[in-house]
Amino acid sequence: MNARIEQTILEKLRQLPPERLAEVEDFVDFLRSRESERVRTKTAQELSQEKAQVSEEQPLPAFGVWAKREDMADVQAYLRRLRASRYSRE
Repeated sequence: MNARIEQTILEKLRQLPPERLAEVEDFVDFLRSRESERVRTKTAQELSQEKAQVSEEQPLPAFGVWAKREDMADVQAYLRRLRASRYSRE
């Protein structure tokens, strides 16, 4: 916070009657909680956007012990082929 602004606020607070200081404290708490909620909301929105971007990108490659399997180069296609027999039965 700018030192000049801080000094001005402190001077104004000193001029208030004691019963009004409780109101100021409540208002500051309200502002802090609103800011905290805004940050949480923004973070949740950013995570949702990142998740949407990942799902729009090309399929994720296989990893670990499956990384070098050529039949699993496209994991989603591999799973569709693997599961096709389950869904074609009637």
